[in-house]
Amino acid sequence: MDSMIHLTESGGRRLRRPPGFMRGRKLRRVLALALSCPVEGGSVTLVSLELYDDGSILRYFAVASRSMRERSQAIARDLQRLAREGREEELRAYVEQRLRGMPHHFGDNLGLRLEDDAGTQYASMPRGASESDDRWDASVGFTPRVPAKARQLRLTVLEGTGVFPPIRQRGWSPIGGQRAAGEPVATFTVDL
Repeated sequence: MDSMIHLTESGGRRLRRPPGFMRGRKLRRVLALALSCPVEGGSVTLVSLELYDDGSILRYFAVASRSMRERSQAIARDLQRLAREGREEELRAYVEQRLRGMPHHFGDNLGLRLEDDAGTQYASMPRGASESDDRWDASVGFTPRVPAKARQLRLTVLEGTGVFPPIRQRGWSPIGGQRAAGEPVATFTVDL
């Protein structure tokens, strides 16, 4: 028997979720956060933390800096020009050299960690995201539930945790960053 729970999204594609991973059915409490910090390529804001009987969901958004938007627009113009001119070999080489391992959006490079003062070990899983030209809205689920004995939560924003780690270990970052893979950018403490 398959140990994964199968979910279906619109379009019929099957998603897999580890058994026992939170479903978020019974909401216990919502913590308004409004906590922001700069990251490479822009900023990230932690909006809220929803506490459920079986875990929690952190909602956040990332906004690209002007230089990141300009860099993304320049890449898009280059790709469109090469495609329009029918220069398929150059287009293929451009994609191979400039875009291999680059995240779809700079927000893909962010990670979030949840800890508490009770010593709970939390596992995380992306819950979904949407994006525009300069903004990435996302949520991440954490399990198990926050225990009643916890009095404080620590939310840590990490960079280099998405598709970048192997690239960063070679000392290169498409957005020109200097941080190591998985490096904490900011930690916020929230009282319960």
